[in-house]
Amino acid sequence: MISSKWQGAVAFMLLIVMLYIDRVNMHLQLLDQQFLVQFGFSEPSVAQGLALALFLIGYGFSMLLITPLLESKFHYRTGVTITVLFWAAVCALSPLLGSLSGFIVSRILTGAAHGPILCLKIRYLNDHFPRNELGRASALTLLGAPLGLVVGLPLVNVMIHHLGGSGAAWGLAAFNLLCALLLIGYFLPAEQSRRLGTRLRIRTTLRLAWQTPLPGWLFLLEVASLGYLWGSSSWLPLWLLETRHFSLPVAGWLAAIPFALCLGAKMCGGMIIDKQPAERTPLLLIYCAALTALSIAGLAFSQQSAWIAFWLLSASIFWGLQSAVIPVMVQQRARPEAVASAWGIVSGMAHLCAAAIPVAMGIMISHYGSAAVGFSVLTASQLVTLAGGSILLLRLRRAPALLA
Repeated sequence: MISSKWQGAVAFMLLIVMLYIDRVNMHLQLLDQQFLVQFGFSEPSVAQGLALALFLIGYGFSMLLITPLLESKFHYRTGVTITVLFWAAVCALSPLLGSLSGFIVSRILTGAAHGPILCLKIRYLNDHFPRNELGRASALTLLGAPLGLVVGLPLVNVMIHHLGGSGAAWGLAAFNLLCALLLIGYFLPAEQSRRLGTRLRIRTTLRLAWQTPLPGWLFLLEVASLGYLWGSSSWLPLWLLETRHFSLPVAGWLAAIPFALCLGAKMCGGMIIDKQPAERTPLLLIYCAALTALSIAGLAFSQQSAWIAFWLLSASIFWGLQSAVIPVMVQQRARPEAVASAWGIVSGMAHLCAAAIPVAMGIMISHYGSAAVGFSVLTASQLVTLAGGSILLLRLRRAPALLA
């Protein structure tokens, strides 16, 4: 039988699956011409870039500002429940805001609803798992991202096809609310007593979070990681549609396949992290970033379908292997009573900076008239990871105190 702490990790993984299905819905709605017209857009690539940028702005600010409030005043179970209720309400109301200003507000609020859940997940893992299990536990919860994309891309395509953009949003809002509350109620343990983290002032929580060693380098690596994730998840379906001329349902299935391979890669990466001493953790980033960049370059220059599939799948596997490194490094160094806020600072600031990436990608695709320019953005993200990971490895080896 699975222990209660692993049941909680699985619950967070499933919550993240639902979050990513909601994000897929946000992207694919903008491939529906009727939904585009409703909000006054004529160009899908520009609308997608703007939607993702607005989402990331709300997401980043909520991680920075709302997470310390929830971590200081509430148990993580209560904090997640509050966030889920807000998220479902925003999802249900967003199709009713049929104007450009309504579009902007709904996307920012959607991001704000998603952000704290990921931070409170970090607090749960830190409270329940020893350091030699953090890699596997973090990797397990991170499976929610590729699973959400694997399930979400074809599922939302079918829902939009049969129900339209608005109907898909309402259906997902009801489904996600019911499932999320059941997961929280059955698998996240209730607060047994008042812990130190629930008695801290918000100012104290923020101060402890900012004292996490090497926040600048961790932030840079998270920006690069998000650049690849958001770039590939929003750009890949468009590339398959425009360059390879697949239909929307087929493009959805093909775009989901690489993320399916991330599942095993993430767990393998987590097991590697748990087997390595803390000062060697960045090595996984270095090797995998180099191999991911090589795979993207191969994809860009390939013409035959077999090679395109090979490089696409290779890039997904190598990126999946490295995905647990950054959250584990934050958990290894942050104060336990402020670990959610520490992750909120690193990831929240990274999301605010990464908001420029989908906008730039959308403008570049619109300007050059081809989705193939997305290759350059994905390759650049991995080169930054390679350089940042190398510098971080040297810093950790020269200053052992940073590992405490």
